Amino acid sequence: GTAGGQGSNGSAGVDFSALSVSRSQSNGHSAVAATVKDVYEHWNVQQVMNWMACLDGSKYAKYRHAFELNNIDGKVLNIVTREYLDRIGVKNVQHQTALLQHIEQLKQYSNSNLNGYSTVY
Repeated sequence: GTAGGQGSNGSAGVDFSALSVSRSQSNGHSAVAATVKDVYEHWNVQQVMNWMACLDGSKYAKYRHAFELNNIDGKVLNIVTREYLDRIGVKNVQHQTALLQHIEQLKQYSNSNLNGYSTVY
């Protein structure tokens, strides 16, 4: 009979210490700020809600709860339509239009990577 070659050869060579970020590197959010802003599609629900709260003098802050309940993160934000906004409780047509325009602006900023638009939400 032949011996099966099923032995493990120890460690897989992954250095997990390299994955942890040292304290000196993580000074606030500045390092990730631009990246997160540029790819709003990667925002979590909280970041989307923070962004909404900043729009037009907090006019849409009342919809934050609806966005949270419906788990609207950056990916979902990317495909939001007027009908969807209406379904989740944004009934005011002017507000729908304004929110859709703000989302469109996000897409444009994201595509053109404008440096001047690097606010962290």
